[in-house]
Amino acid sequence: YRIRKNRIWQISRDHNQYQAMTEAGIKADKETMKRAKNRLTQCLGISEERVRLQPHVVYAGPAESGDVYLICSDGLYGALSEQQIIRSVSKVTEGKEGVAEELVKSAEKYGSRDNITAVVAYIMEMESSLTIKQRILRKFFGKKY
Repeated sequence: YRIRKNRIWQISRDHNQYQAMTEAGIKADKETMKRAKNRLTQCLGISEERVRLQPHVVYAGPAESGDVYLICSDGLYGALSEQQIIRSVSKVTEGKEGVAEELVKSAEKYGSRDNITAVVAYIMEMESSLTIKQRILRKFFGKKY
């Protein structure tokens, strides 16, 4: 997921039967769809003979300063609302360590019934947003410019 300006976008594709059914336009009862979410079509550890791993990431445009990227399992995303996730990653301004652990603890607190994994990456400053003059000054005189 990418979090930018208090909005969250999924920039990858779930690899389960639910996603495949949804993309194919297949409608089923609630219980069937619930079970389909737990049937993975790709995952690490499946032998290459059974399935060829093909990660799928939607191009979401270039990263910008202030973007936050969250790689997580549905154990986290399914337990927390988008607003809870956005608040957790946005309230931290210094010392970003511990945000992933905080998200995992929150998901546990809200009763996640699945494995919970999270990695959070902050884009602090993009060099491309600097002017040529700023880049030259930084190269020779350090970050104060």
